[in-house]
Amino acid sequence: MLVNPVHRYLKLWLAIGYALVMLVIYLSVTSNPPDSGIEMPHFDKVAHTLAYFSMMAWFAQIYHLKKQRIIYALSFIALGVVLEIVQ
Repeated sequence: MLVNPVHRYLKLWLAIGYALVMLVIYLSVTSNPPDSGIEMPHFDKVAHTLAYFSMMAWFAQIYHLKKQRIIYALSFIALGVVLEIVQ
């Protein structure tokens, strides 16, 4: 019987996922974020969108139930709102 690799390494997948969340939080609130070197209008919005998409995609690979995915999506939206307020 084959075991889903996500379930075999669930703790590792979760640790990496939560490390991504912590990285997004740190980069959002740090007073001196790294310079991307990309000169594009509104690049920060594109970067935020990619970061949140990446986190949602990561956790969607772990949690397959619609209810779980909705909870994570709402949690990431709330996180984005809170981080905008903190900034």
